[in-house]
Amino acid sequence: PHVGDVRGLGLMCAVEFVKDRATKEEFPSAENIGARIHAATQERGMFTRLRGDVYCIAPPIISPYETLDEIAAILKESIETVLC
Repeated sequence: PHVGDVRGLGLMCAVEFVKDRATKEEFPSAENIGARIHAATQERGMFTRLRGDVYCIAPPIISPYETLDEIAAILKESIETVLC
């Protein structure tokens, strides 16, 4: 419910987190949603890039499917930890 947009090219993608999906209302900056999700993924061993509340993922193009599945699982778990 808090993903406002997903955009990408190849394996590079960005997930934008918003307070309200319908209106694209952003979270108040004081809530640090992006930074909190980023910290949660780092705690689980995933290191990526963050731009505000936009989470950027760019795994190596030769990543095996298992790694991509692990990236998705870590991000999902981290989002649930922070937003649920």
